Amino acid sequence: MSFHYNILQMTIDDFEDLLINDWLWRKREISDLILIAEQTENPVIYKSFLLLLYAHWEGYVKKSCKSYLYYLSKSNFKFCDLTDNFKAILMKEMGKVLDSSKYKLTIENEMQFINKLDGLSTLKVSKKLKIDLHNEKDKSYINTQDNLSTNVLKNILNLVGLEYKDQYDLKKSLIDIKFVGNRNSIGHGNLEIDEEDFAMEIVTMKKLRDIVVLILEALRDELIEFVRNQYFLSRKSVDRGACVQKYNEQLKLGFKEIESRFS
Repeated sequence: MSFHYNILQMTIDDFEDLLINDWLWRKREISDLILIAEQTENPVIYKSFLLLLYAHWEGYVKKSCKSYLYYLSKSNFKFCDLTDNFKAILMKEMGKVLDSSKYKLTIENEMQFINKLDGLSTLKVSKKLKIDLHNEKDKSYINTQDNLSTNVLKNILNLVGLEYKDQYDLKKSLIDIKFVGNRNSIGHGNLEIDEEDFAMEIVTMKKLRDIVVLILEALRDELIEFVRNQYFLSRKSVDRGACVQKYNEQLKLGFKEIESRFS
C-alpha cells in the first residue's frame, strides 16, 4: 500500500496520516496471521508468522523514519536550526562529494572545506536533504542492513535524532537472537532454529507480537509528537528530553504489563 503526496510539500497532517495508515495495514496482516495460527497450531504457520512479523518490524521502522526525514526535507528549516544529528547528515553529504571527486586533502583545502561546511549550515534542509520516499530499495539515509537488530535500530534512531531507549536493552536478547536470529535461520532455509526459552507455540508468538507492536507504536507516536511540537529544533532540548523520557517510561510499563500477562 502506498501513499503519495505533493512532491513540493508535506504537511503535519500528511505526515501523521502516512504513519498511521502505513501501520494500520501492517497491524491488520499481523492480526490475521495470528488468528490463522491459533486455529491450526502448525509450526509452519509459526515460522511464517515470524517472517511476516519481521517484515513489518523492519518495514515500518524504515518507512516511518524515512518519512520523518522526507517531511523535514520539504520544510523551510535551516540545518543550523536543527539538532546536531542533522548537521552530521550534512557532513556525510559533503563527505560523499569529497569521496567522489579528485579532491586532494591539504591544509589549505581542509580549511576551505570547513569554511564551506559552515556556510552550508545556514542552508535550508530542502536544498541538501533529498529523500526518495517511494523507492523501497533506497538505503541512502535509513539503512536497516536487512537485519534490524537493536544495534542497527540504535544507529537509525541516532541518525533521525530520536534517542535510543534504555528499555530496548531489556529486550535485546529476545529481539536480536530469538526474533531476528530465528527469522534469519528460517529465511535462509535452515531446518533448526534456536528454541531455547523460545518455544514455537502460539503463546510465544503472541508475546513477541505484543512486544514488537508496543515498540513500533511507540516509535510512531514519538515521531508524530516530534513533528507536531518541532522537537527537531535544537532550541527545544528540554521539551525533547522530557518527550524521550516519557516514551522510555511508556515502554517500561508496557513491557511490564506484557510480562505479567504471559507469566
